[in-house]
Amino acid sequence: MIINYQTQPEKDILDAATTLFANQGYHNTTIREVTEFAKLSNSMLNYYFRTKENLLQTILKIIYEKQNNEKIRGKAIERLSKYIDSIIEHILSEEDYVKIIFQENLQNINPEIKKIINQIFTLHKNQFLSIINHGISIGEFQSNINADILYYYAVGTLKYFFEFNSLAGNNPSELFFSELKNIKKSVITHLEKDLLSESD
Repeated sequence: MIINYQTQPEKDILDAATTLFANQGYHNTTIREVTEFAKLSNSMLNYYFRTKENLLQTILKIIYEKQNNEKIRGKAIERLSKYIDSIIEHILSEEDYVKIIFQENLQNINPEIKKIINQIFTLHKNQFLSIINHGISIGEFQSNINADILYYYAVGTLKYFFEFNSLAGNNPSELFFSELKNIKKSVITHLEKDLLSESD
């Protein structure tokens, strides 16, 4: 079920919480800061979400559903390239969501939040593995490959690139996007070398 904003206050609260959780950290953000950022009262937040944990839980469900509704089609190697594009697009257009799910200690808040975070990472990985398994089944990819290692290589490389630029305080520039294009090309080239059957 897709989570839809029912009212403008609900949207304002979720947007404010997303921004603050991403930039200050979940644990360093108070309910008062969320309501002040949203320009709403504490009673309004209490009416819709009751607790900060419920706010985080709703945000994580939104992240999960955005990823769960993505459909990638085409030949296996084309789908893999589109998958990499989708990761880049997520990071560029939904940076706050990415910052939230990679925060430390979120999984220790409560079992439900831990469950949703695990679902997000599992879904993400399964999308990659599904493409690899499809390529193997139709003979487009070699069968003697370690898909898990390839997944962590591809995602880890992109994650490191974005984290490095974020820590360096770099704003997206022409050079940034040129380097990003080269990183993506390098990742795809590496994957093709390991995956494609010799007949390809």
